[in-house]
Amino acid sequence: MGLGNRRRSNDKSAREGFYSADELSKRSALKDAIEVRWAIRGLVVRLEMANTILSTSDTELEKSLTNCNNWSVLDFTSPNLNARTSNLPFDVFSHCLPWQMSPSSCNNYYGYPTQDLLPRLLQSIPFRFDTLTTRHGQAVIERRGTAWLAEEGIGALAYSGKLMRPFEVPVIVGEIMREIEQSCVERGQRQISSQIIMPPLSDSSSETLVEFKWDGFASPLHDELTQCMQPEFQHFFFDCVLCNHYPDGDSACKFHTDPEHGTHWHRTTAVVSCGTSRMFAFRPIPDVTTWSEWDEINLSTPMKAIQQNENASVALQLFPGDVVFMTGSCNDDFHHAVYSSPLEGIAVNNSRVSLVLKRALDRGGGRRGHGLAGEGRRSRHRNSRQ
Repeated sequence: MGLGNRRRSNDKSAREGFYSADELSKRSALKDAIEVRWAIRGLVVRLEMANTILSTSDTELEKSLTNCNNWSVLDFTSPNLNARTSNLPFDVFSHCLPWQMSPSSCNNYYGYPTQDLLPRLLQSIPFRFDTLTTRHGQAVIERRGTAWLAEEGIGALAYSGKLMRPFEVPVIVGEIMREIEQSCVERGQRQISSQIIMPPLSDSSSETLVEFKWDGFASPLHDELTQCMQPEFQHFFFDCVLCNHYPDGDSACKFHTDPEHGTHWHRTTAVVSCGTSRMFAFRPIPDVTTWSEWDEINLSTPMKAIQQNENASVALQLFPGDVVFMTGSCNDDFHHAVYSSPLEGIAVNNSRVSLVLKRALDRGGGRRGHGLAGEGRRSRHRNSRQ
């Protein structure tokens, strides 16, 4: 579009800190670049959605261009950070679902309040707080509730030293599974986009237009899920889900890997966060891999010192609707954890639910998942003779 004699400028002051963060990605440790990118994308995605309310329509835009004499461009893309972290087998899709902690007071509120969604999940999912036996023989009650939901024909999940019997997938959880698939595929196809906004206080005789440029979401991880959404899966991918209920700020999950990925379960998983925000962390498994092995750039010798601890953890505050995506060798090379939420030494008594979406693999003979006691061939044969 032609701007004629109108003045077009980049608002450098508004972008200075953002430019610095993206440029510094080449001179930072990979773990620091990961955290900076996650933080920026979390802010920018929500800013973009908030700006959707103010976006200027095509009709208004044509009218505004007549009087516009000042065009500002705010570029919120982060190409360097995206490239630096492109090799990793995990990522966080900020605000993948339009969930919020509570409704906004504005009339144009965008999103589903998790203060309504969370009770529905707690009511629909049969959470249990099981008693586990530690390696020292001590019986302890789990600090988080768990439940295993699966479609018909999928067996048990081996997790935390127990076999979890599957329950039917509730309607609300099934809807979330489909929404995640659709959202991830749509985001993966989106390139850099822009929004044009006319500030509401602009003088009608001398209007100012502001163009916001937003990052695209195309990445190898989006491509992975898109490839999984093929006709042989009948356009649905996820068919089972491990549900975790963190009833308060004290409940957490230590660093661990999810078992049997690649044998019983597909390597592609998505962790959906609902309820109170929590810190979710990754770290390279000691003696297995290091951050340097996953770095997009080869740091010069003086710069290698900034890597420091090659197995240090990276963490991000997850909010409602955020999705952690893991694929490939993630559970072979990286631990992940959910931190507790202390506040001045006192736990925050707020509830959180995470849904770990999975896909069962065919292990031969139509078997998917683990069998349970009394469900094997010998038991079926014995029961048939009675």
